[in-house]
Amino acid sequence: MPYISVIITAYNRKQFLLDAIKSALNQTLNRTEYEILIAKNFKDDNIDNYLYKNGMKNITIFKSINNGYIAEAVKQSSGEIISFLDDDDLFLPSKLENIQRIFNKYENLGYLKNATYGFLNDKLPTQIPEKRNYQDIYIRHEEKKKVFNYIMKLQPDGNSSSINIRKEILTNNIDFLYKVDTALDSLYFYLALISKFDMHISSKILTLRRHHQYNLSAIQDQSIDNWISHRIKFLNSYINSLSIIRNEIVYEQPYLEYLDQIISLNRIYLAILPNSNVKLKIRDYLHWYKVYRRNPKGILASLLTLAPNFLKRLYIERSYRKIINSNKNSIYF
Repeated sequence: MPYISVIITAYNRKQFLLDAIKSALNQTLNRTEYEILIAKNFKDDNIDNYLYKNGMKNITIFKSINNGYIAEAVKQSSGEIISFLDDDDLFLPSKLENIQRIFNKYENLGYLKNATYGFLNDKLPTQIPEKRNYQDIYIRHEEKKKVFNYIMKLQPDGNSSSINIRKEILTNNIDFLYKVDTALDSLYFYLALISKFDMHISSKILTLRRHHQYNLSAIQDQSIDNWISHRIKFLNSYINSLSIIRNEIVYEQPYLEYLDQIISLNRIYLAILPNSNVKLKIRDYLHWYKVYRRNPKGILASLLTLAPNFLKRLYIERSYRKIINSNKNSIYF
């Protein structure tokens, strides 16, 4: 029986999927030690034939949201540990060998977040740093509340492709994989946070994260109208998902306070967009001020939520052009 189950997820996007699959196949860990499951919401003869020839489980469920087929993949997985991989990201060859080694080292480990290295479109980096510039941190279950605010600075709840989690944590909470849509990486993190298991934030880079024009949050090669529309849809879904985590999973401080802050910040991001039609509350501004009180530009940005739509659009157009120009000059990060 495999020790690790790699679940590769693809939602309405197929152009990068074979690259992700091949990176999971090209591992230094013996193939008998892990299995690969593909969870997607579309059929493609070329991809499906490749999966069949390479002995991978192909889970295809046609749904309008991206969680039902992931829940099914978790149910069909055989490994003790699940390593997620988004269709547009890549595993480095030593990824799974390192994951197995660390979980074997720590008997009560339930969640391992490895570091990532970004690249733009198809421009793969020729040199990749071994680590990020922060110290590894191992969090025992009884220490989670004490170190929570510190570890959140390391973004332990972002990018599913760098999340490795004990299957037991997910199977005990499988219903939430059907309820939470956009913020699945945050869901995995908070389920592990409230579990009996320890957590580990590693500085070792084991995942390559692709940035491209097909990201919901990306700007590259999109018209501004399309980007605004996609951004409004994404933020609404993200806020709803975080609200489910906050109201139905997390019941204690300091977790509640942090989630309230993140939800409020994203509500203001949403309100800055023209025609977003979000009704802000006083606490949203208070959370924003707490984060941006030493940043005059941040304070001024919040005032845009009170501006008419034509002024919001002028601001977004300026930011849009600035991000495009910066991305053209930044390939790896």
